[in-house]
Amino acid sequence: MKTAPLFGLVLSVLLAQGAHAQVVAFVPPGAVVLTTHNSNDSWAQGRGVLFSPTANLTIDTIGVFQQLRPGVLGLELSRVHTDNGLIYQDEILWQGSVSTTGADSLSWLDLALPDTCLRAGYTYHAQFSYFGRPYTNFFYDNQNQPFAQDHFAQIDGTEGKGTANYVMPAVRLNVTSVSPVPEPATYALIGLGLLGVMRARRNPKA
Repeated sequence: MKTAPLFGLVLSVLLAQGAHAQVVAFVPPGAVVLTTHNSNDSWAQGRGVLFSPTANLTIDTIGVFQQLRPGVLGLELSRVHTDNGLIYQDEILWQGSVSTTGADSLSWLDLALPDTCLRAGYTYHAQFSYFGRPYTNFFYDNQNQPFAQDHFAQIDGTEGKGTANYVMPAVRLNVTSVSPVPEPATYALIGLGLLGVMRARRNPKA
């Protein structure tokens, strides 16, 4: 096989891997479900999840599973880092809210956001806020133990600016595309292909 066609083959394989879509709901292994009817359960302080993608991916919605009375549910998605259990915000990627009209039962409340790229190896924080009195709060008791799922690692619940808590809300993301991080061997093949293209341009056939 010639070098230039090899580069085209590798590139087409990488592009094909990027075509992927799925809804990922974060569910801790062996999770115990907790429901409460407390007035707020710290949603005014901010409830959410930390997670770190293991691949470069794009999302367009984030949802939470609750039963809320009429009010406003807010969402803030940030790139962050943590130190000694505290969350430090590096960059706000998106902020928004949706009106809640009151639900007959527990249901998913999804907030749509522009296509947002999340990079492998970085840490992100999706935090919800709700100022009002819910009908039912739904949590997973994950014992403050981070876990991995699908293309995500270090998933853990948060409250306010910290990670030291034993429950996390049920959260889901709509992942529209996933691009696995190329292995070093793949980079080598791409470089070899580029070298072949450059040589072919320098030495055109008569």
